[in-house]
Amino acid sequence: MMFLYGCQAPCHASVKSGPGLQNGFIAPAENSKFGTKGVSNSTLLHEPLDIFSPRVGFAYDVLGNGKMAIRGGYGLYYQRMGCMSSLQSVSNPPFNLAASDFYSPQIYGIPWQAQILTNPFPTLPLPSAFPIFPQMPTLQSLNPLGGPNYDVNPLTGITEIDPRNGTPSTEQWNLTIETELIKNWALEIGYVGSHAIHQVMSQATNSALLRNANNPGPFGLDVNSPANALSRVPIIGVEGLSDITTDGKSLYDALLVTVSHRFSKGLYMKAAYAWSKALDNYPSVNGFEPGLGEPGNQYIPDLNYGLSSYNTPYRFVASYVYDLPGPKHGVGSYFIGNWSLSGETTLQSGTSGYIGQPAYSSLTGSAGYGIVLPGCTLKSSGSVSDHVSNYLNASCVTTQPLLAPGTTFGPLSPIAGPGDQMYTIDPASSGGNLMGSSTRGAFQNPFQTRWDMALKKTFPVHVLGERGDLQFIAQAFNLFNTPIFGPPGSTAGYPNFGMIGSTLTGGRELQFALRVNF
Repeated sequence: MMFLYGCQAPCHASVKSGPGLQNGFIAPAENSKFGTKGVSNSTLLHEPLDIFSPRVGFAYDVLGNGKMAIRGGYGLYYQRMGCMSSLQSVSNPPFNLAASDFYSPQIYGIPWQAQILTNPFPTLPLPSAFPIFPQMPTLQSLNPLGGPNYDVNPLTGITEIDPRNGTPSTEQWNLTIETELIKNWALEIGYVGSHAIHQVMSQATNSALLRNANNPGPFGLDVNSPANALSRVPIIGVEGLSDITTDGKSLYDALLVTVSHRFSKGLYMKAAYAWSKALDNYPSVNGFEPGLGEPGNQYIPDLNYGLSSYNTPYRFVASYVYDLPGPKHGVGSYFIGNWSLSGETTLQSGTSGYIGQPAYSSLTGSAGYGIVLPGCTLKSSGSVSDHVSNYLNASCVTTQPLLAPGTTFGPLSPIAGPGDQMYTIDPASSGGNLMGSSTRGAFQNPFQTRWDMALKKTFPVHVLGERGDLQFIAQAFNLFNTPIFGPPGSTAGYPNFGMIGSTLTGGRELQFALRVNF
């Protein structure tokens, strides 16, 4: 396995040649051709040999008659890092090379179709030619705006796995009390919680540092602007570095209330309500373990702590089965008997959202958080359908103030966290802005309502056996065709701010089936 040579921010790295180094790359020592002395075969520095995973639980029959019980438990669980994280490094050099063909307007007189079709498949090296070590760029000078001038193109799209990563773990606990209300009816009230640390996340750990005379960049760079951000990064010549770390953490608490009716006299029903709160320092993405990156400070994830992207404060779910009254036998049962109605109803608040801001004027190169003006009603009231173009009030938000050329700002640390140093905006620039404080949880996405129902008619068919029958089933998903709206645009200053442009699910779906039981 190959590793990109560099260092953790905030530092300034230069790549040098030497034994075992291949244009800035190092390999495990056991590699007979490219091995670097002292480099382990493992990506991670420490193997987790001290994992302790206790679990404990109890149950107590309060009255001694089985009609009231108290239950509780605690467990500490560990997870492996999924393959999705490590697979992000398959596109890294020196074992990957990509090529694309596109129309270049500089090639005059050749239509774009002919230009591409002349050689539609670029010539790529054979597998035996790998590894192919790219040349590490060397910073030659700074352009008039302070941006970098390299001797070769910079490396882009690099993904690394932090060798200091820990083992993801989650603590879970619960305490519930369950009692019989009346015959066949039960009430359960409980508290559940979890606390997770060392969760997998993706950080842009080559974001621009703030520079001053005490911490200058290359060629004595001591002023800051969006234009010179790439000259202020810790590892010069590498752009778009994504670091897979385990710096994520989360906290979840919920009060649960459940009322249930055991199936009797043709009725089964269960209704559950959850009042919960989820916090973390990194937004989760369904189906993609490392996530897609986050706004705000890339070096100090805790500055982005807030309500989770999956935080759903209120959720009510009811499921039921009801055998409609009617004759079970005889001629009448074929028409008005043996009908059953079932369904599930879900009512829940939308997930939490945040107010972002564009990255093009950022001093660090990372998108940040916008500002929610105090005393202003951010979310429109009334029906969501009537406010798809203005679900959020654009007049209630703004971006972080643009610091004018020559402005001195601070006190901050070089990684834009709490600190005691002052910095200056490049007088020759057009200004820039900071990332701002976290606005995660500034609003809730649209409320969600869904009714799924099924109607079933059973026809006894005795020739199929004692319990043989034919069932006709009609199912309706999202019966009332209620739209479940997606999140609105929430980047301050963008034209689509506050606008809802999609739904999370489709419309009503009907499904019919015949089932034979024998």
